[in-house]
Amino acid sequence: MGSIENVDSEFPGYDILLPQSPVEAQRGLCVHIPCSFIVPNQLTSSDTGYWCKDTTCSAKKAIASKTGNGPNTNTRLLLTGDVSKRDCSLSINDLQSGDGGTYQFRIENSTKYNYMKTIEVKVTELTDKPEISPEGALMAGREVTLTCFSPGRCAGSSPDITWKGTELLNNVTFQPGSVDYGEGNKTFYSNITFTPTRKNNNVLLTCSVTFRYGPSTNNETRLNVEYPPELNINITGSPYTEKEGYFAVKEGGNVDLICAVDSNPESKIEWVKGGLTTYGTGKTLIRKLQTVSPNDTGIYTCTAQNTLDRISKSIRITVEYGPRTPRISNASGSTLDGSSKVYAPEASSLTLFCSAESVPPADLSWIMPNNTMLASPNGRLTLTHVSSRDEGNYTCKANNSYSESTRTITVVMTYKPKPVEGKNSSCSKKENLIQCSCSIQSFPTANLRWMVNQKFYNSTSKSENIEIKTEQREAVTNSTLLLETTNGQNYVIQCQSTNEIGVLNLQLFNEQDGGSSSIAVGIVCGVVIIVLLLVTAGLVLKFFRNKKQSEKAGSMQNSIVNGSEAIYCNTTPETTMNFQKLPPDQETMAEDRSVRMNVDHELQYATLDFSKMKPRIKAEPEEIEYSEIKRTQKSENSTAE
Repeated sequence: MGSIENVDSEFPGYDILLPQSPVEAQRGLCVHIPCSFIVPNQLTSSDTGYWCKDTTCSAKKAIASKTGNGPNTNTRLLLTGDVSKRDCSLSINDLQSGDGGTYQFRIENSTKYNYMKTIEVKVTELTDKPEISPEGALMAGREVTLTCFSPGRCAGSSPDITWKGTELLNNVTFQPGSVDYGEGNKTFYSNITFTPTRKNNNVLLTCSVTFRYGPSTNNETRLNVEYPPELNINITGSPYTEKEGYFAVKEGGNVDLICAVDSNPESKIEWVKGGLTTYGTGKTLIRKLQTVSPNDTGIYTCTAQNTLDRISKSIRITVEYGPRTPRISNASGSTLDGSSKVYAPEASSLTLFCSAESVPPADLSWIMPNNTMLASPNGRLTLTHVSSRDEGNYTCKANNSYSESTRTITVVMTYKPKPVEGKNSSCSKKENLIQCSCSIQSFPTANLRWMVNQKFYNSTSKSENIEIKTEQREAVTNSTLLLETTNGQNYVIQCQSTNEIGVLNLQLFNEQDGGSSSIAVGIVCGVVIIVLLLVTAGLVLKFFRNKKQSEKAGSMQNSIVNGSEAIYCNTTPETTMNFQKLPPDQETMAEDRSVRMNVDHELQYATLDFSKMKPRIKAEPEEIEYSEIKRTQKSENSTAE
């Protein structure tokens, strides 16, 4: 404190009360210096207060003066106090650099004495910033008002307040205003009103305040707009194809399922597929599918949740692959995958079904034994009235856009035993030896055995008087029988073959009781030749009939004496000849002549049985026995006597 006069000692009871010096204020703002004074006597209306700057203070150089509660003499430097109430407060608005210095207050009263005190004011550069409120989170979709307050409380001029960044907001309205604190002191502000969206999150807003004499300041705020989760699912990797409603991933590929979440505050994220869950937080959660297999096919669901909401989205993944090895089954549904052959009875119907696991579904076709291809959308193949022509390899082919696969199955016809086409099963007898052959075709392979005089012999047998040999080649069974006969013994020989389909009996040799097999060699086939000769040489035979009869009788006797060969063979009914009616003593033999048919109706054989014809007994040297043969033809009769 300083004074011109020592008023304290000479004039006790006088004083001026000021803040401690110095007082600092920022350029462009304002400064308020509270001030009061003490005088012992009652103030009058003539008492005057002055504020002066620097070292001199007179009425002429007063920067602010007031008598009582009268008007100020300056509009920027204001003596705001009421002198009549001993208030000498000073306000300086719109501070400039030159406003810094020493300020003095002086009071003159009716005693005509002056006294004063000084205070230093320092003006600094503007550092205060505007204040933006409210702070904290905003809610997306909910209208909000932000206010920018200029620094300082001054009665000075209104500053220029502007916003930057509001161009990123929608439907913004601006409203300036001020708050009055009394004694002319105000705070100025600017409001903006808008409805934030999720896109406004993290938008930077800047409020700038520019004062009258040039200084400016600014402050900024980054919007924190809260909103519920929004998520999108993407897929990356190779190879995959986006199809209607799902993503097709090739078997063995590698893909990433990306769940991208936009939310504020941050969300908890999870991937769920079946019972397997993957957890995460933040903006992204990736579900990796490595070397995908059909087991990876399914629905994958991503869920994001924050304090505002919970949301889920799903993606369908289908793992595609080429056809697996086809599966072949029969009409009853039994799978034939364990076998490469399927057996079908002759003349039956066979239905096969082919299926192949694949995604997308495979196109199915059958490759026939003749290499022709038959398209079969449902994989069905039907063979009707199975025959040997249907035997062979049938290949099911399955293919889709990725690959193809095949499986081959062999159709084998099964049938009951039957004679081999082109081979004759027969027996022949020469002297005391019977030789027979039997050729049978069947599938499955037949079990063959021989029956001699009601006794069965296996396909391979050897004893003192019989030897049987059998050989099998594929479906054909060839068997031979060699039998050493006993004099006076008659023989009936059958070849019997059996498989699971049926039985075939072939009677190849038959000597009835009391009969003889010593008939002329080749009598069955010879009859045909004789008939032809008789037709062409009928007249000649008539002329020489007596001589011919004697020669023929002699020839037969010689055959009997020498022991002729009897041949027994299968023949068809078409080759059977009509014979003349035999003499009464031979009618019984004719009635017993039988044709024995094969039980297999598809291929038939007949046997001509001459076993009941009475053989000629070798005559004693002194006796000669002749036989008489009579033969009748439709066109003409020829008789040998």
